[in-house]
Amino acid sequence: MIEVLDNILTVEEQDELENLVKNETFREGNNVYWLNDSSDFNNKEGEYKPHNAIICIPDENIGQFTGNLKNKAIEKYIKLIGRRVEERLNKRIKHFLRIKINKLSPLPKDNIDEKNDVHLDRDDQHHAMIYYINDSDGDTQFYQKNERFNFETIKNIIQNKEYNKFIESDSVSPKKGRVTVFEGNTPHKGYYPTKSDRYVINFNILFKTKLKKLI
Repeated sequence: MIEVLDNILTVEEQDELENLVKNETFREGNNVYWLNDSSDFNNKEGEYKPHNAIICIPDENIGQFTGNLKNKAIEKYIKLIGRRVEERLNKRIKHFLRIKINKLSPLPKDNIDEKNDVHLDRDDQHHAMIYYINDSDGDTQFYQKNERFNFETIKNIIQNKEYNKFIESDSVSPKKGRVTVFEGNTPHKGYYPTKSDRYVINFNILFKTKLKKLI
């Protein structure tokens, strides 16, 4: 099931977060850093992809997010997004497995078959969340899978590029302040934008239990 939650942050918070991430000094003097420090990135097939990623929690064994980031500004918004999602879904986040910020730049239309980007974030049981930092094009496309497929089967299909075994299902358009939440074994991809950079925060999480409703 794919959940779409709009305005998870207030308009003011949305603007502050976008300005923070786009600021050239964002990564200086802290452990938030560009993974690919170049707009020229080539994948294993040698195809050009203008793709940068910022790892927000370098240590995937952190478990519960207890504040290991030196950049307290981005830490504030990571925690805030998590709390708001908990409230809206009435679920408790048990662990943050991985959090990263992705920046996609426009890709020449004749450069690549974007189906090559279908993927799973991880091969274990979890949920994924995407927070859209700015308004842009470049939808997140989800694929319907046969219920008999396990993680290993899905990984093999993706590795062998047998994409015809997946059927396009839902797609979510990037909208500033929007979050989409989905099961981690859902094949998906983010289309490259055509007009301007596309910024998102990717979360891989474990939910615990439902929150107790206040009387």
